[in-house]
Amino acid sequence: MKLRTSLVLFFCAWALGGLVTPSGLHAQPTFSLSITPPQATICSGGPGLFLNVSVASGTPALPLSYQWLPAAGLSNDSLANPFANPTSTTTYTVIVTDSLGDTASASVLIAVETPATISPPGNQCLGVPVSFSLQNSFPDSLVWNFGGGAIPAISFDTLPSPVTYGTPGPKMVTLTAFSQACGTYQDSVFLLVHEVQAAFQADSFGCVGSSLVFSDLSFASDTLISWDWSFGDGVNASIPNPTHVYSQAQVYPVTLTVTSNTGCDDTATLDFEVFDIPIALFTDTLIDCQVAVFTNQSIPAAYFWDFGDGSTSIQPSPTYTYLDTGLFQPILIVSNLCGTDSGTTGLYIGENCVWPGDANNDLLANNVDILSLGLLFGTNGPARPNANLDWAGQSAPAWGDTLPGSGGLQAAFGDTDGNGLIDLADTLAIALNYGLTHNKTQLTSQTGTFLYFDTTGLSLPVPAGSQVTLPIMLGTPAEPADSSYGLAFTIQYEPELIDSASANFAAPVSWLGSNLLSFSRDFYGDGALPAAITRTDQLMVPGEGQIAQFTFVMIDDIARQSGIDTLDLDFGEITLIDARGRPVQVQSLPARIPVSEHTNGLAPNLASYGLSAFPNPVHDVLHIDGQPGHRVAVGLYDLQGHALRLDQGLAPFSLSVQGLPAGSYLLRVQGPRGPAFQLIQKRD
Repeated sequence: MKLRTSLVLFFCAWALGGLVTPSGLHAQPTFSLSITPPQATICSGGPGLFLNVSVASGTPALPLSYQWLPAAGLSNDSLANPFANPTSTTTYTVIVTDSLGDTASASVLIAVETPATISPPGNQCLGVPVSFSLQNSFPDSLVWNFGGGAIPAISFDTLPSPVTYGTPGPKMVTLTAFSQACGTYQDSVFLLVHEVQAAFQADSFGCVGSSLVFSDLSFASDTLISWDWSFGDGVNASIPNPTHVYSQAQVYPVTLTVTSNTGCDDTATLDFEVFDIPIALFTDTLIDCQVAVFTNQSIPAAYFWDFGDGSTSIQPSPTYTYLDTGLFQPILIVSNLCGTDSGTTGLYIGENCVWPGDANNDLLANNVDILSLGLLFGTNGPARPNANLDWAGQSAPAWGDTLPGSGGLQAAFGDTDGNGLIDLADTLAIALNYGLTHNKTQLTSQTGTFLYFDTTGLSLPVPAGSQVTLPIMLGTPAEPADSSYGLAFTIQYEPELIDSASANFAAPVSWLGSNLLSFSRDFYGDGALPAAITRTDQLMVPGEGQIAQFTFVMIDDIARQSGIDTLDLDFGEITLIDARGRPVQVQSLPARIPVSEHTNGLAPNLASYGLSAFPNPVHDVLHIDGQPGHRVAVGLYDLQGHALRLDQGLAPFSLSVQGLPAGSYLLRVQGPRGPAFQLIQKRD
């Protein structure tokens, strides 16, 4: 039984190609193999190669037997040198057995290279970039030829840049390649480039509200299946030949996008102009009542003007000077591609050019114009056509009367409201158009009678927060206003020192008259209150004294708030006329009023102690009068508190002011009852 077992084991070991020892381990092969070539690459579909097996080391016992695995692609799987031509990359293993049953094995890799081919891109659209790529393998070198109309035409890159075709139709794309395994070979694909060209037409212009037809003129090498219209105003359409109505005049970009059944598309855009139906509209403005400025408000078009006196123009907005007077009817004719229209108006060119509020025709509406109303009060004449109170020259018919002292200026200028009667209502136009001259600086006459504020009744210094009423004086006993009819002036003050709501001008009954026409405006922000007073009976009177009054409230704690302890008042823009409208010389005296921060401790004025100082205004010598024989001490100070004159004596007493400049001064008189004060005006 032991002998049989040993024989079986020996046989199994031999059959398996090796010797098995009694311990159960295979013995190492007694020889080794090599295959030529050790590895190789062949081209798919090309010729194969022979595989040669040889003993690399050791000495096997002959004869030898061969077994190749796998057998596919071999001419004979039991030969030492079979011919191999696999269809895909294969690793072959050969097992060699000698006569003693010893075995050895070796392997070889045969790579199979498939020639590169072009990945078909499919049909394409004209002008759309096409990408080409390879499939199967990447050759050692290659050249692409993309066919006619291609940009670029050729490429040497494995993955070429996208290609754009500039011409439609069939294209043959060729690849020429080289590899060590397959040598030089070619591959080709066919593609068709489809063409779509969008185009359309419409009328050369359109009119607002009219229906317009758009016609498709697009071309496709295949079949168009969709149309997408955009009319430029937010409206779209999807039919080949749509109609559209525009609601506004302008230039619209109209766009059409067409698409074919192959997915190719194209877009075309045209600018399309739409015009308004013409409507003639214009306004006219007369300058100096002769120069007509026509402002065209019509739609853009061609224009033709007929000014109604035989003259014409084709300018859009002309300016025309009428040389004759009368009623004219200028006509504007406008036309464009959508039609024609005309418009007209009536234009009156009168003998006089009246600016409402400018009663003396100096092109300024101000308080001086009140004086002209006083000279012409009650005069009547033809009403002004189309009269209004706007500050613009308005044509007026001739009046028979003229403004006194004007050298022949017609009374029509005094009819500022244009109703044909010069009366109190004409002051409204002056008030509405006032403001053209309130900042204008004019030189005040330095000769003639005086216009000044009377400050003798004030208790000085004036407490801040108190109400002050200052008489406005015209003329002095020494220099009366002999030929007075009307007076215009502007009170100039410091606006930060006076409560704006309190400033008030009034003209009570005075030597100038009882039935006076008065006027005032307060331009508080500018510190100016223009005013005027005039008689209305064409008679002038002589006199001197108060003609009006100025009332105001000083702002509380004025000195502490502003750091100023005086209030300066003056007159500007003074015009004094006689009954014939002739100017009368007049000069002003400024006033400076001391202001106290507190309301207690105020000194009385001279009158409260039975004293008086005259003349005031004073030119050279100031006289102080009181109870005869009483001694008085007199001091004259500037408004900063500096003593300028100091003297004493028995009443009555005289104090020289010669050599002092014109202006306001504070007089202090120390009498039996204590000190008293008065503001003195010095004139040159």
